[in-house]
Amino acid sequence: MKISELAVVDVRGPLTAQRGRLLDLLGSLSDEQWAAPTSAPAWSVKDIALHLLDVDLSWVARDRDHDRAGWIRMPPRHEEFVRALGERNQRWVEGTRTLSPRLITDLLEWAGAQLDAHLGTIDLGGASSVYWAGEVPLWFDLAREFTERWVHYRQILEAARPGGPGEEPDEFLPLVLRTFVWGFPHQYRAPAPDGTAIAVEVPGLGAWVLTRTATGWSLAEGEVAAPTARLSMSGEAAWRLLTGARYDASQVQLSGDQTLAEPLLSVRGIIVLAESGGHRIRKATQGRVRGDGGARRRRVPPGTRPLWSACSYPEERRGYSRGSRQKLDVSNPSQSGTARAQPSALP
Repeated sequence: MKISELAVVDVRGPLTAQRGRLLDLLGSLSDEQWAAPTSAPAWSVKDIALHLLDVDLSWVARDRDHDRAGWIRMPPRHEEFVRALGERNQRWVEGTRTLSPRLITDLLEWAGAQLDAHLGTIDLGGASSVYWAGEVPLWFDLAREFTERWVHYRQILEAARPGGPGEEPDEFLPLVLRTFVWGFPHQYRAPAPDGTAIAVEVPGLGAWVLTRTATGWSLAEGEVAAPTARLSMSGEAAWRLLTGARYDASQVQLSGDQTLAEPLLSVRGIIVLAESGGHRIRKATQGRVRGDGGARRRRVPPGTRPLWSACSYPEERRGYSRGSRQKLDVSNPSQSGTARAQPSALP
C-alpha cells in the first residue's frame, strides 16, 4: 500500500490543539525552566521555542506569501544539505535569543493563528513529498509537521519538569506513530525473497506488516500470523526510537530472522546526519548509547546523529524541480538540485 492510497487524515485540528498545549506549558514556566537544557543537543527550552516560532513563520512566508528567501540550494551530498539546514536553524536561534519568554509566547500564538488561517485554504490532497517517506499527499506532509511539534513539546516538557509524571498516555501518540511508521517502506532496505512478511507492532496502538514485493517493501496495517521477523515496542519506546531519542531497551523486542529484524531499528521519522567512526550501541543506529550496557552490542557503520528537519517538499515548493519532477530521496543522498528546506531541526 502507498501513502497516497490511505484515507485523508486532517491534522489541522490537532495542530491547533497541540499549539494550545505548548502555549499553556510555556506560560507556566519560570525563568529557570526556560533556561533548562533539553535533549536537543546545545538547545535550551527557550531555544526550542524559538525554533518552533521559526517553523511557523517560515510556513506562512513560503506557503502563503510564496517567498523563497529561506530556500537552501541542494549541495551534491546529503550530509552537506543536512548540515546547511542545521546551520540555518542555529543562526535563527542565536539571532533571536534576545527575545523574552513573554514575547516568544505571544509571537508563537500570533504566528500560529496566521498558519491556521492559511492551512484552512489548502487542498489536503495536493502533491507533496517528505524527505524520509518519499512522495506523499499534502495531508501527510502536515501530519509530519504535527509530529515535529509534538516531539519538541515533549522535549520541553521533560526538560522543564524532569522526573515528573509526564502526560502518558498522550492523546496524540497514535497519530504520531501512524505517521512515523511510513518511514519503514521508504527506508528499510534489507534484501529478502518476494512475499517475505515482517511485523511491526505497538501493542494497543497499532500493528503493521512490511511485505517484500518485486519493487521493494510495502506497508499495510494489520497483523500477520507467522512473520519472518518481528519488531514489537511500547508506544513510548516507539516514538523515541523513531526519533533517535533515548528509550527503555526493555520495551523493544526483536524476534525471528535477526538479519531482517535489526535493520528495522535504523528507520527514522526524522532526518539523520551520518557521522564518521560509527558508534557502539545496543540494537539501534542512534548517536548515543541507548539502554543498559550489559546487552549484546553491534557495530553500526557509520553512526547516526538525530537532526530534526521538516525537509518536506510539496511539488515545486518542497523537493521537486518543476521540469524534471525529480524527488529528493533520503535513500539516494547523491541527488542534487535546488530545493527549499523548511527550517526545522534538532542540532
